[in-house]
Amino acid sequence: MFSAFPAGRFELSSYNLKNRIAVGDFVTVREQKGKEPLITDILPRKNKISRKITFTNKEHTIAANIDEASIVVAPNPILKRGLVDRFLCACNSEGIPLFVVINKADLLEPNEIEDFKKIYEEYGLKVFVTSALNKRGFDELSDYLKNKWVLLVGHSGVGKSSIANVLCPEANFKVGDVDEDSLKGKHITTSATAVKLPNGGFLIDTAGLREFALYNVSQREIQGAFLNIDRLSYNCKFSNCTHRNEVGCAVIDALTKNDLGVEEYNSYLTLLKEANDITK
Repeated sequence: MFSAFPAGRFELSSYNLKNRIAVGDFVTVREQKGKEPLITDILPRKNKISRKITFTNKEHTIAANIDEASIVVAPNPILKRGLVDRFLCACNSEGIPLFVVINKADLLEPNEIEDFKKIYEEYGLKVFVTSALNKRGFDELSDYLKNKWVLLVGHSGVGKSSIANVLCPEANFKVGDVDEDSLKGKHITTSATAVKLPNGGFLIDTAGLREFALYNVSQREIQGAFLNIDRLSYNCKFSNCTHRNEVGCAVIDALTKNDLGVEEYNSYLTLLKEANDITK
């Protein structure tokens, strides 16, 4: 392993990009006498996970060329689905398989775990339940990660670095606490870092996300991430139905009959509005 730095032309071509090179990129390098090697080119990516930088139109590429992605949630700071749905849309747009890790299971009641698992297992997603405190669930998770490049994301304070430390003790990532007043985690990891797993593959630990704004995700890709809405959409009167106020909308009809959850529908509307605002 060696260090290298990007050629200056990458900076000149990065007007709408926060970073031209991301963890997982394959690059070509040129040796320089008496200096660090120079990154001269970035090879084509098979996929990437990006987000929009707040108050700008810049793209922040979190990782590239990954096999799967994982969203980590926990009861502390707060166990909620908002970030999961956003990340699910981003993964759906790139064809990246997603799985969910419910961490800090020692702080949850069994019924709370099952209720949250049910939401995403109905989507066909794999859900792992872990506790970095008592090592619950890590044998199963470790076996699943074997020989894969996997991205790990989540809000600050959900225990991503603790998970990485259990899976790869040599990583020795710093671990932070959750602020008792704001219930938000403190930033400890400041950039994306790939660590090699003992049983093969790599785990990419990222800085805790306070927010995840979608970047270049279409209405169709958002709908496809919400499987219940996507299934119902085939019965809509119009093929381009957005399921907001159209006549003959099967999604709205299911909502009024309580055949579709309000929380899922509201999450879909929030992300749809955001995508429309971005493309204006």
